[in-house]
Amino acid sequence: MWKKTRLLLLSYWILNGVAMGAQQEVIDILVSGNQRIEEEAIRVNLGTKKGELFSQSQVRDDIKNIYKLGWFSDVQVDLEERPEGVVITFIVEELPLVKEVKISGNKKLGEDELRELFEIKPRSVLDRKTLQESCKKIKNLYADKGFYLAEVNYSLKPLERGEVIVEFRIEENQEVKVKRINFIGNKAFSAKELRSIMDTKQSSYLSWVSSRGIFKEETLERDITKITGHYYNNGYIQFKIDPPLISLSPDKRWIYIALKLEEGEQFRVGRIELKGDLIFEEGKLLRRLKTKEGEIFNRSQISEDIFRLTDRYANLGYAFANISPLTKIDEQRRRVDLAFEIEKGKLIYFDNIKIIGNTKTRDKVIRRELRIKEGQLFSGSGLRKSRQRVYATGFFEEVNLSTEPSEKENMLDAKVEVKEGHTGTLSAGFGYSSVDRFVGMIQTSLGNFFGLGQRVSLTAEFGKRRQNYNFSFYEPYFLDSSWSFGLDLFKSERTYTDFTRSSAGGNVRWGYRVAEYSRVFISYRYEDIEISDMPKKQKGITSSLTGSIIRDSRDHPFDPSRGSVNSFSVEYAGGFLQGDFDFTKFSLTSRWYFPVVWGTVLMLNGSSGYGLAKRELPFSERYFLGGINSVRGYQYWSLGPRDKILVQESEPTSSTQSIAVGGNKKVVFNLEFLFPIIKEAGLKGVIFLDGGNAYRESENFFESPLRAAWGFGFRWFTPIAPFRFEWGFPFRKPGEDIDSSVFEFSIGTFF
Repeated sequence: MWKKTRLLLLSYWILNGVAMGAQQEVIDILVSGNQRIEEEAIRVNLGTKKGELFSQSQVRDDIKNIYKLGWFSDVQVDLEERPEGVVITFIVEELPLVKEVKISGNKKLGEDELRELFEIKPRSVLDRKTLQESCKKIKNLYADKGFYLAEVNYSLKPLERGEVIVEFRIEENQEVKVKRINFIGNKAFSAKELRSIMDTKQSSYLSWVSSRGIFKEETLERDITKITGHYYNNGYIQFKIDPPLISLSPDKRWIYIALKLEEGEQFRVGRIELKGDLIFEEGKLLRRLKTKEGEIFNRSQISEDIFRLTDRYANLGYAFANISPLTKIDEQRRRVDLAFEIEKGKLIYFDNIKIIGNTKTRDKVIRRELRIKEGQLFSGSGLRKSRQRVYATGFFEEVNLSTEPSEKENMLDAKVEVKEGHTGTLSAGFGYSSVDRFVGMIQTSLGNFFGLGQRVSLTAEFGKRRQNYNFSFYEPYFLDSSWSFGLDLFKSERTYTDFTRSSAGGNVRWGYRVAEYSRVFISYRYEDIEISDMPKKQKGITSSLTGSIIRDSRDHPFDPSRGSVNSFSVEYAGGFLQGDFDFTKFSLTSRWYFPVVWGTVLMLNGSSGYGLAKRELPFSERYFLGGINSVRGYQYWSLGPRDKILVQESEPTSSTQSIAVGGNKKVVFNLEFLFPIIKEAGLKGVIFLDGGNAYRESENFFESPLRAAWGFGFRWFTPIAPFRFEWGFPFRKPGEDIDSSVFEFSIGTFF
């Protein structure tokens, strides 16, 4: 008879210390215990093979591999020794299958919000580690909502056929908020000032409608870092802060936080010097630093100075220049001597410039905006300007420039990664304004025509008081040169309070780039104009040339947060250009954008115009103010000079009426504060203050007082077009008969 030996071993004891005698051949490999898992799915993970010699270490590895599949709660091995060899049987016990996941005890948070936090789903294999992680995530979410004492556990209910019901049991307990934040040892700054630095806030009487007062450990950790930075930036370089003392009120509703500080003495900046590789005159570099001798020591300011010095070297090709601040503390004088140690490193050049992410836009459209070139010395400012210029095209939602090592020595590859936005739109809609009543609109626009960077648009607006049809084409780099070319064809009719203006014509313009942000333009306008619904009808041709210079350094053409637009133009009509009207007009505009905090932007705008003619400026060229694009809060074109005229000129006793006649001069001032409302949806709010007026030939600028208004509104940047909704409230004179408020909207343009 053949001898039969069976060894049944647990997973961590497998084959350790088993005496098998001489090595034997594996004559068969079996798998048992699996019900849902296919046998082949287990076998492919086995290193032990039929026909090979038996190996204890290999069987141990096989058990580990089976465990790693995540499907089994236990793995055992059965060895059967026969005269011809060994039969190995892997005996597995499958983890139960989750049939259902329940949540109980949740009242403050919705079930859908909680289910997003855990990965375990019905029909998945039960994993206790995943269950524990899910409990932790749920508890953290409750802590973020102010339920710091919430407890989360789970239970398992076994069913037939190896299934189980998982139930997450939640005890929310009471919401816990910060009652008081106390400071111990603070002398230089009051507790109120230190609390204002922190994101962790004390609860207030309005906390029930906001998240104010919610306690988060990670937020408190950041606050400690911010307080430390505040002291370091005010000269307290020996400042220390102990771990926070956190206590819970007896009723478990409130948290009290105590922070113990050691401020130390305040230090000032002593001697400042530069050492190492100086390629600039030391005095010139020192004058560029914000840190000055005798000032209060400021760590953040020193970090900014290091960036300035590094950037100065990087712009000359030293991409890896290293600036190390060395400090020497004089305790007696309470001074900190500074020495900036400079290691310039080697000159670095740009190798390849890679463009990634552009599926529609041609490479050349991006490359022509770059201010870096292959083979050029490295330039940090060149990288920043390149990103700004590519983003300013308006074709991309995101633009990122980075560098990576090149295969060549002392060279870096530049990588331009873009995410293309919506540049082509076809839209139709209608709206209502107090001036135009109901207005319909159809617009098709291609902001990046065939990926060549050209702009083409066709617009039709129609309503009871407005008809407007416009075709526009613009090529910013005509034949890949520094010249730009634009063409406009239009036909419009608009009824104002006192008259109707109709026109048809076109405009051709050429531009040339003369500097980084500056272009000069010359344009020719041909317009057939008719002014009707007035006692004296006006009709004629305007043929004019306009020369202008524009400097535009905005970081985005439609939604800028920094930069400016400044322009000056002179328009001449008549004379050798023929036409029916002779005049000269001067225009000046200056608009500035300043980032403030939390994504808010301050915009300041000022513009003026002045027209000259032999007798008086033609009515069609006079300045009328009021409306969404000048002084909001006043009806469109309602501001400026007005005259009283006879309703019927042939009857001297006829009644008179006041009509707007416009001026030959204008000034407009606008101040806007824009703030994000729903950033992801492109929705912003705006608060504004406007002022302006128009003046006749016999008046000087500002001879009549400016008319002013304030208001608020919304800007909505949609993939179709930018929308603008605004309410203006004029500052009225006593007894003045004007609207107390004016609502206006527009599509497609902002200031």
